[in-house]
Amino acid sequence: MTKERFLALSTLVIFTLLCTVSGHAANIKTRQKTIILDPGHGGSDTGLTTPAGVKEKDITLELARLTAAELSDFFTVKLTRDRTASVQSSPGQRAAFANQNHADLFISIHLHHAGPDTAFIYYYDHPGTPAPDQWEARAITARPRSQKLAKTLAAHLQAGSPPLQTTLFNAPLVSLEGVAAPAILIEPVSITQIPVTGETRKKFLQPYARTIADSLRNFLKKQN
Repeated sequence: MTKERFLALSTLVIFTLLCTVSGHAANIKTRQKTIILDPGHGGSDTGLTTPAGVKEKDITLELARLTAAELSDFFTVKLTRDRTASVQSSPGQRAAFANQNHADLFISIHLHHAGPDTAFIYYYDHPGTPAPDQWEARAITARPRSQKLAKTLAAHLQAGSPPLQTTLFNAPLVSLEGVAAPAILIEPVSITQIPVTGETRKKFLQPYARTIADSLRNFLKKQN
């Protein structure tokens, strides 16, 4: 074999190998998991209000932002509403926002007015009569995974700091209707406990945000 033919053959082999590797690389599809956080209420819908005038809509937004900060290094996190963006006003719009962004999880954040150190978690269910329509059927399909997500978060809240006595409910909540991903509504803290001042409030909410983030991270890890 002449030197020229050897070089030509070597070049052809290298080119073929590069094309093969490139082809395999093109077939490898990766996507960072997407978590949609839905701060409850918003706009003219203030939700609960403390005697000092602290509104639930502001607390849920603050808790959502803190939770997003805990998750953003690992996942794509989007909020259904923020002061710097347009508000997804209706539950249907928020569900559609989650579906359009190919959500892997949907967490609607609210407060309750029960006693301290208690929490409530809801996942979508339907009594079966009348039969759910196509929109509702999305949440029904995701129900088993939503229930697992609810149980995962409950375990973390019960073992968290502070530990919370957590109750799970299944109900046809309009806030979760239409969401194709595992979806839950959480009420991790009582509005009666919320501090008035901003910095004190942030320090109070931070452990809740960390516990919620840890539970979501743990759930998604188990799904891989």
